[in-house]
Amino acid sequence: MLSQIYSDRAGDAEIIENYFQAFQKLNDEELSQKCSEAKKQGIFGVHRQSLYLIALFKAAKDRGMSAHLDVQRNGVINFKE
Repeated sequence: MLSQIYSDRAGDAEIIENYFQAFQKLNDEELSQKCSEAKKQGIFGVHRQSLYLIALFKAAKDRGMSAHLDVQRNGVINFKE
């Protein structure tokens, strides 16, 4: 599956921030590798994976890197081809 709809749950912001902080500690090559691994794995519909992908998208975007992800305001998360 290449897309998923994320719906906000209590506590999600904290989990996303924790993932984001962990991603910030990686160098560019390591972060790029995480992005590649995420795309290879695909999306399997688990809520916690959405939180991971949102944080990954944010970390890559902050560095001007492509995560090959699109996280839309309406909650749709999908991999770019």
